[in-house]
Amino acid sequence: EEEKAKGRKILLVDNDIITGKGYKRAMEAMRLKKEKLGTKDVKYAVLCDRTGLADFSVEGYSAYAPWSLERLDGVDLKIIQALSEDGKKSFVEIAKGTGLSQVAIKNREERLLKDKVLKIRGLLNMEKVYSVSAHIDIEADSKTINRLIEKFEKSPVVYHLVKTSGRYNLMVSIVTPNLESIENFIAKEIRSDLGVKHIEVNVGELPIIPKSWTPPII
Repeated sequence: EEEKAKGRKILLVDNDIITGKGYKRAMEAMRLKKEKLGTKDVKYAVLCDRTGLADFSVEGYSAYAPWSLERLDGVDLKIIQALSEDGKKSFVEIAKGTGLSQVAIKNREERLLKDKVLKIRGLLNMEKVYSVSAHIDIEADSKTINRLIEKFEKSPVVYHLVKTSGRYNLMVSIVTPNLESIENFIAKEIRSDLGVKHIEVNVGELPIIPKSWTPPII
């Protein structure tokens, strides 16, 4: 394949970047060969650039993250873990498990909140309100997908919503008190939309994770 690269401009395309480490190694290896092969230029295009390494990414999918887990040390993670268990836990209580002073914990927590790495809010315990869940894949045109997203973002039963590639272009996960509620949701909120071409439904128990969430206030 090296013969094909000689004297040409090269565009390398990939579906995604998760951590960027493997992709970065591939980029560096290709650039080292650039002079040897006599290639004019090498560019990198991806679907979703989460690390800011690529030259191009699909519009609407570029998601460079200024923070990463690599920037969170053990103390940061302990603070986040403590607050995920009890959002009202005091600086003194958190400090006991870290070896730092309560002032140091306060400063770290404020930094995490300021940088929007951490959010503290009330969560609804799913198992106290719901008893069953459903995962629904939806195939529809782009206008319909945008319309459904706008509607589902306000739904008190939708806890997971994401655009996808492939046959289905929207994935929605819901929790409800019973099977009848799932059927009603599908009939009224999805099948009633003429732009929906096809759906696939999987019904199951309550999600293993998350066990709690914050439904929108209608």
